[in-house]
Amino acid sequence: MRYGMRAAMALALCCAASGVGAQSDTAKAFGARERVWGVKLSPDGLHYLALVAMKGVATSVVVGDVATGTIQRVTASNGAPERLTDCQWANSSRLVCGIAIAKRDGRQLLGFSRLIAIDADGKNIKLLTARTSDDASGPMQNGGRVIDWFGNETGSTILMTRQFVPDGSGGSANSLHGFGVERVDPVTMRRTTFERPRLEAEEYISDGRGTVRIMGTRPEDVVGYGKNRMIYTFRRKGARDWMPLSIVTGDSQTRC
Repeated sequence: MRYGMRAAMALALCCAASGVGAQSDTAKAFGARERVWGVKLSPDGLHYLALVAMKGVATSVVVGDVATGTIQRVTASNGAPERLTDCQWANSSRLVCGIAIAKRDGRQLLGFSRLIAIDADGKNIKLLTARTSDDASGPMQNGGRVIDWFGNETGSTILMTRQFVPDGSGGSANSLHGFGVERVDPVTMRRTTFERPRLEAEEYISDGRGTVRIMGTRPEDVVGYGKNRMIYTFRRKGARDWMPLSIVTGDSQTRC
């Protein structure tokens, strides 16, 4: 029965993908985008979401009803300049989706990522990535990613990384700088700092139960470039101190 439902879902999604027809030309068929991907079932098992390729480079997020087979489009991107990259259920009625954006700054092309939160019916869309102030010392290219979908004991929050950009005005309103972790409510947008930012931090890994247990840092050389080495530390259960775990250089890994 499970495989039958999946087949029905796939058929319905393919029919919903307007502008993507059967390719008669072998080369076009080989190079065509995947029509449907990222299918995920809601926590209550009543709905599923999927990303659907549309005409050109456009992408839609759709939500389907498992019982009735009906499909509703939640949101979409035209692919220029923003592109939907993934979506996940924050709870049974709210989605978190990632967006990649490319912007030209003079002769330089810069990449940005952002997270949005949106209801499963397409309403109440909000920017989940923290906003920077008008006095920010530089751009915030990294919009963060969710590292734990169970950010507290009730499951009503998530843990997501954040690139903290300090103010460039010299004031003390926002002096935080580096890569940290925030606990965010995807419904109310209430956010609190969970792991204070560190300049050399590049990665955080949680235990899936609301606790950050592993951190990856990249040392910098004398001119500020990151070295070809990642240092991983971990926390013992119930502790806050960081303990040596491993060092990764290139493709090799060395235990501390």
